[in-house]
Amino acid sequence: MARKPVTEMKAGVLYEALAAKMEKHGRTRTELDRVFLRLTGLSPDELHGRIGDGAEYGSLFPPEPTPASLGVKGVVCGVRVEAVEDPLMRQIRAVDLIVDKLAKGSVGIL
Repeated sequence: MARKPVTEMKAGVLYEALAAKMEKHGRTRTELDRVFLRLTGLSPDELHGRIGDGAEYGSLFPPEPTPASLGVKGVVCGVRVEAVEDPLMRQIRAVDLIVDKLAKGSVGIL
């Protein structure tokens, strides 16, 4: 069975995985919602509405990266975020990096 690209996976599944990672390290879903607000522009109500409607993960992100997501720099899963050329994948990696930093205890990220 072929694997789906992350952009085509159900947003709810990935949101729950990110939330579990945050909660495992003493962080909250509210903080995760703030990450999405800052990096996608989606309010918590919009975010959860789209998740509830069965949206694909890639559809949560705007066509052009937000200024906040363009400012995210660092390495996640061996990939330098600022070097990712595809705008959608760059935004996805930015969320991953911020969640990783929060989970590891970095403060002042949001």
